[in-house]
Amino acid sequence: MAQEEQIKGLMLWSPASQAKANMAWAAQYVAWFKDYIDEGTDIDFAKYESFPFNAAAQIYSLMQLIQPANLTDTPDIPLFVVASEVDQTIDTKSTLRVLEHWHNNGMRKTQHKDTLIYYADKAQKPVLSSSINVTKPELCTHGDYCEALIGIAHTALTNAPNNQHYGWQGIYRNCEHVFGTAYYRTCKTTQNPILGETTAHGLQAYPAMQRLTFNPYFDHMVDALARFLDSQ
Repeated sequence: MAQEEQIKGLMLWSPASQAKANMAWAAQYVAWFKDYIDEGTDIDFAKYESFPFNAAAQIYSLMQLIQPANLTDTPDIPLFVVASEVDQTIDTKSTLRVLEHWHNNGMRKTQHKDTLIYYADKAQKPVLSSSINVTKPELCTHGDYCEALIGIAHTALTNAPNNQHYGWQGIYRNCEHVFGTAYYRTCKTTQNPILGETTAHGLQAYPAMQRLTFNPYFDHMVDALARFLDSQ
C-alpha cells in the first residue's frame, strides 16, 4: 500500500488558510531588514510570544499552496475542521472556502464524512454545502467562566478548560496584545478576567481582556472527533 493510501483523514484546527492581516504578503520582504513583527515577554514556556518576520514569510508561502486555485487534485479523504468565526490570526472565511472546495472537488466517496465544528456568536450556520456535517456546540453552561466569554480565540481550540497551563485558572494568561500598555498588569492579575478573542470590538469594550487559551466546548469537540475517527 502506498504511503498516501494509508492516510484515512485530515484533521485541522484553525488551519493556516489565509492570514487575517492584509499585509501578510509583505513579510517575506520586511524579513530582510527586520527580525520581529512583535516582541513579547516570552514568559510562556510552551511557546514563543515574540513573532519573527521569517516565520510569517514561511507560513505565507505555505498558505498559497492550499488556496482553492492550487488545490486541483485533492485526495479522497474526509476533512475534520474546527474553526472560530472571530479568529484574529486566520481568516476563517478562507478556511471555509478551502473546506468547500475540497468537499466538492471530484467524485469523492468520503464526501459525506466531511465535518466542521464552528464557533460563532450568531445562531445561523455558515453558508456551505448542505452535505457538510456542520455542528455548533450548545450554550456554555459552566458557571465559573461562561459569563466572561466574548468569543472563541484562535489560541483556544485545542486546550481543555482543566489544562494546568492554558486552562481556566491555569498558570498562564495571554495578555501579549496589551504588552507595553497600562492594561497589561490588569490583564495578568485581575481576579475576574474577561476572556475571548482580541477583536477590535472586544478590546474597545474590555481593553484589559485576557485572550482565551482554552476551549469551553472541549468535551463536545472531543466527542465529535471520536465519531469522525470511528467512521474511518
